[in-house]
Amino acid sequence: MVTHEQAVAYCQWRLEVVSKKLGIIVNYRLPTVKECEEIAQVLLRENEIKISRTLK
Repeated sequence: MVTHEQAVAYCQWRLEVVSKKLGIIVNYRLPTVKECEEIAQVLLRENEIKISRTLK
């Protein structure tokens, strides 16, 4: 399991490595809580649709 702090540190490390290699700033970040909730709602709706089609 990866902690939130480890994931944030990885994003920062990746930003530095890739940006240095490409010569431009490439930003890496974790999704916000709101983004996670929105994605979860979409996935839940998709699964509900698949289940309802299966039951028909």
